[in-house]
Amino acid sequence: MPEKITKRMQRYLWLCLLATLIIACGDKAKKSMTGDEVVTMEDMIAFFDELPLPYSVGDTLLAAKVNDSNRIEYKVFSQLFGDTLLQPEYKKEKPKLYAVGKFRNKEAETYLLLRTRGSQNNLYAVAVDEKMVPRASLLLLSNKGKAAETNTVVVDKRYTLTTVDEYKAANGEKATYSTVYAYNTAGLFMVIMNDGMKKGEVTELVNPIDTFPQQRPFSGDYAISKKHFISIRDADTDKKFMFFLYMNKGDNCTAELKGEARWISKDEALYEASTDGCKVSFKFSGRTVKVTEQEGCTTRRPMECSFNASFTKKASPKPKKKK
Repeated sequence: MPEKITKRMQRYLWLCLLATLIIACGDKAKKSMTGDEVVTMEDMIAFFDELPLPYSVGDTLLAAKVNDSNRIEYKVFSQLFGDTLLQPEYKKEKPKLYAVGKFRNKEAETYLLLRTRGSQNNLYAVAVDEKMVPRASLLLLSNKGKAAETNTVVVDKRYTLTTVDEYKAANGEKATYSTVYAYNTAGLFMVIMNDGMKKGEVTELVNPIDTFPQQRPFSGDYAISKKHFISIRDADTDKKFMFFLYMNKGDNCTAELKGEARWISKDEALYEASTDGCKVSFKFSGRTVKVTEQEGCTTRRPMECSFNASFTKKASPKPKKKK
């Protein structure tokens, strides 16, 4: 074999050996988190892989297959972080722990993303300061009670963490609620902004004609419940009246209708919209009013329900006695 080829092969073998040693040394830098070795906070942080920012993860992670090479023994974790971090969700349970990744704020804090599996599957952010002291934790994702929601976490380059809950509102439309968190120098994750409405949250309903006059015989408030009612008020002429109808029957059945109806007989009136052709009749009898859709109101409400209903007139509030 020519001498030049032999030298090339030797040089190639030495490079391979050097690469193998470098890789081996790199592996040794990661200390096992499942054994009986003494583990420092530096070792724990080194165990988490770097994550590029911006970073986004969804709740599908919680059901995804785990990688045992990322496993952290509970006793190893608790020696460094204590037992209180997971107690609000797990009480006395000791869930399985897995490293997801980390991101660093230069010479300041380091954020660890920790995945847990047990009676519930969660994702946490844990902040460790520059002195290697754990300072704060934040529950980011959980599969507990979230079957009808899609949840996402986004971490941007300014180290703010945003949780986004996407769900189907009662009217069938897609809705979102997001919360933005930031770690502060006091060692806390602080809420810096909320946007949207939480699932199930109800804002106070404002009746747009509530304070209008109700002097005529059929004017007043008629209701089935607090979430299903119709208000009737005096118009500028006795040939018509104003109304506001609101219904919230739960999932996929929330809507409202507002307008003016004209009297077509002594106890019956008709609402006719000029825009979409919606027609609704009002039939009064004693202290009740029967509302019936005639045609064309599907653009005003979900397909799953209608405005058809009978309402009973509420008693007028008694005036307060002067002292």
